Amino acid sequence: RTAGVIRFADSGGKARTILLDAGPDLREQSLRAKLNRCDAILFTHNHVDHTFGLDEVRRFNAVMRAPIDLYADGHTLDHLRRVYKHIFDRQNNINDSFVATLITHQVEPDRAFDLFGLRVTPIKLLHGKLPILGYRFDVTDTALAGVTNSADGVSTSPFPLAYCTDVSGIPPETWGKLKGLQTLVLD
Repeated sequence: RTAGVIRFADSGGKARTILLDAGPDLREQSLRAKLNRCDAILFTHNHVDHTFGLDEVRRFNAVMRAPIDLYADGHTLDHLRRVYKHIFDRQNNINDSFVATLITHQVEPDRAFDLFGLRVTPIKLLHGKLPILGYRFDVTDTALAGVTNSADGVSTSPFPLAYCTDVSGIPPETWGKLKGLQTLVLD
């Protein structure tokens, strides 16, 4: 199932991992990719194939001994709070249990935010008639300019990068935000 990860070292040399969605296969995908941390999760939309692995991020909390920042639009945040009530209303759990510790941030299309030396811009896409988000990543910290794509052995930066999943339509106002990319992930 579709998901992604961006791994890099920030300007201080600290390893960073950003998850793009958290589908039901997250545990298996994380083990296969040898992920040992999760600094942030960016959700594209509320469908279960993109959200039903959220409970698995609690392991990253334990390993990192830190909360995880979660970014999503209001519709997706409402879905996550409803489905994962035990995480977001943990004080009401009958049994004290080990649940993820998350810091939520509501995002909107075209309202960029900075994340570990990357400028992240949520962009509006369509999944059928459902408005969803894609994300554009631009380097803002010059120390990250040398980030490389080692998957193919070529020493070139993948940035600017856009992650666009479940796309059935691109609104006219979004096309300009896809210009000048080094890497486009499109599903």
